[in-house]
Amino acid sequence: MPEKLRRVRLGLVMGRMKKVGGFSGLVVDSVSKASPADQQGISAGDLVLEIDGRKLTSVIDFYVKMMDKEIGEPIEVTYVKSSAAPLKSRTIKLTMQPRPLPDGRKLVSQFFQMEVSELTDQVARKFGFQSAYPILIVTDIEQGGIAGKAGLVAGDLILQINNATVRNVKELSLEMEKINEGDAVDIKIMRISVGIFGQIQQRYTARLTAQSKKSGRFSF
Repeated sequence: MPEKLRRVRLGLVMGRMKKVGGFSGLVVDSVSKASPADQQGISAGDLVLEIDGRKLTSVIDFYVKMMDKEIGEPIEVTYVKSSAAPLKSRTIKLTMQPRPLPDGRKLVSQFFQMEVSELTDQVARKFGFQSAYPILIVTDIEQGGIAGKAGLVAGDLILQINNATVRNVKELSLEMEKINEGDAVDIKIMRISVGIFGQIQQRYTARLTAQSKKSGRFSF
């Protein structure tokens, strides 16, 4: 659904078309906790028949009907409660809500097993930089994790994620929320070291596969 990129949410994940007891509609695959749909009592397994009085014919039809909805706009949803007996349609009003921005640092930790931070004065001193700067730095790498296997090390500076500049946690979060499990992600790194003739800057791009760690093993 376009919710993810438009920063709005209704809270519904829709599945296939289904007929139940004379009713035809889309099955609700899941409902986000505390979302407008959840607060109005819609549950997984329920059947959504209409949006704003217009019958649904497919998942694509549902998405098209939702594309132009704005934050605060009321939406009439007609549905059948799958657990009710007898089955009957009911109509409720839902309101599009702004979707909170996820914490990009947590997503980086989850998908790549590394920790990142803005380069504050305190972090700068820890890694030998003179002062704070609007950039992100890798502060820790889990041994055997995705980032570690790709060659990243603590102290690396993150310049871009998938060709988008990320200078702070907000920009990081905006890029990381686009990434799903299994996606290939290009991270542009600058590594600063001190050699015989002074400071050396190396820039390179590491390709990582977003992969959550589960039970001590990485899922495939």
